[in-house]
Amino acid sequence: MSYAGATRVDLGELIRRILVHEKPWAVTQLAAALGLTPGGLHVRLRRGARFNPDELVILLRELPDERLARWMLAGTGLLLVRQPTVAECEGRVVLLASLLRVAGECLAVLLDLAAVLEGSLSGPQQHAELENHLDRAQSVMLQAKSCLAMQPPNDGPRPDRVGSNGFGTFVNEVVVKEGRVSPRQLAASLALGYHALHARLVGRVAFAPDEIRRLLQLHPDPRIAQYLLDGTPYVAIARPVASGDVDADYGPVQTGLLSLYQVIRLMGLLLGASDPPTCEDVTEARQQIGGALRQLAAWRWRLTRIGHQAPDDCREREALTA
Repeated sequence: MSYAGATRVDLGELIRRILVHEKPWAVTQLAAALGLTPGGLHVRLRRGARFNPDELVILLRELPDERLARWMLAGTGLLLVRQPTVAECEGRVVLLASLLRVAGECLAVLLDLAAVLEGSLSGPQQHAELENHLDRAQSVMLQAKSCLAMQPPNDGPRPDRVGSNGFGTFVNEVVVKEGRVSPRQLAASLALGYHALHARLVGRVAFAPDEIRRLLQLHPDPRIAQYLLDGTPYVAIARPVASGDVDADYGPVQTGLLSLYQVIRLMGLLLGASDPPTCEDVTEARQQIGGALRQLAAWRWRLTRIGHQAPDDCREREALTA
């Protein structure tokens, strides 16, 4: 199953596919962690997978499949990044392997984009897969950047469960009090009644997974996602965005080739660095990774807004310049 397809299916269906077709050995372990029998778990999945937030934390921790976390963050301004360990950050070979993965994702986008432009591939599924390739490229690049800095890529505050009455109270603190979103406005955006939202914020009723996903789409605070990713190898960070100086004359293919060129330049820098690398080598590598990340963000921005993802925007622009 592709990552694009995984983010579009129902959560229960996604979990069933993983457990039945790929990881049947995990059924008993996951059910026990949730306090269910294997039969009870299957019944829960068939009835809409209405896991409460604490159960969702257990699910993401006990069933370590990237597609589940990506399902939760689909359509948000957040990017899923695997938090590197010290062992994963040792040596140029590891960094070069990461950059090869980034280059592979870039090539996959260029090949699929060529097919789209030639007319042999089209449709929203294909467009979503292009974006997912770039999301994974950005994620791996951020992991490489964090290895050079020897610190986790997520600089935001982590959720503090001490003294908390649960996920609803945490959302109330982050979105309503800190974010200054009125409860009535938040209720309307989540398609809930005011009293239904109040029951969730005070912990009488649990947020459902679809409601959490919608909440993250509307209010992509990394701390909310991190509450659910606690104990997993992933962190959620704000997605890198294109800078304001993106060259308007460059199309998706040219922007993609520039992205690939940046990655290859960075690989060349690492291959030519001394062993162990000097402070100057590390500083230069950090600067080039920053440039490559900005270029990848520009490419994703270009794919999203020009020619393929937003034809209505293109027609509107043509009308204005006619």
